[in-house]
Amino acid sequence: MRVHRARRNFRRRTGAHGQAIVELTFLLPLILLLSLSAYEAAVAMRYADIVTETSRIGASAAARDPLADVGNTVRLGMQGTVSTSAWGVENAAGTAAQCTGTGATATTCGDTSGCTASYFTTNTTAVACFAIGTCTGSCSSGGVTWNTRPMPGTISTYIDIRVVAKYTPQSPFAQFAGTGGNFYITHDDIVPPQY
Repeated sequence: MRVHRARRNFRRRTGAHGQAIVELTFLLPLILLLSLSAYEAAVAMRYADIVTETSRIGASAAARDPLADVGNTVRLGMQGTVSTSAWGVENAAGTAAQCTGTGATATTCGDTSGCTASYFTTNTTAVACFAIGTCTGSCSSGGVTWNTRPMPGTISTYIDIRVVAKYTPQSPFAQFAGTGGNFYITHDDIVPPQY
């Protein structure tokens, strides 16, 4: 009699154990997906913080000095996150690298189209982009003239510094949410010139 009861209890325990394994096989992919998503979100937020801070540093330099090399300032702000060669035409040796001067004496500075999505399709190795522009009135409504800086003494004119970083998620699930598998983290800083 005792042997029969022990055998019955053993069957109950193994059945419960088998049920736990089945439940784990269903839940494990979900737990893994949530963990990867949390990791991707944390890395994207870190990129967003760096892009925001870099834009602010560039805007501050541009607002204080009409001859400040904003390109170098922006590239240094992203140092450690984006290699110098990953800036496309804005890299240190690129055609839009040095951002000094204003008006007619200004050099080509940053992306001439304001770092639109097409920038990254034409510059396939680029991971980051910056643009500097001038606007009057409301800069947020698209009235920015890219590749310019305001002349000293200009009233109601603002400097717009845009920094964009391309983030490619490592998780295949997160790539479905972005544009072409990528996320473009953008920040604009609009400041009045102080010169």
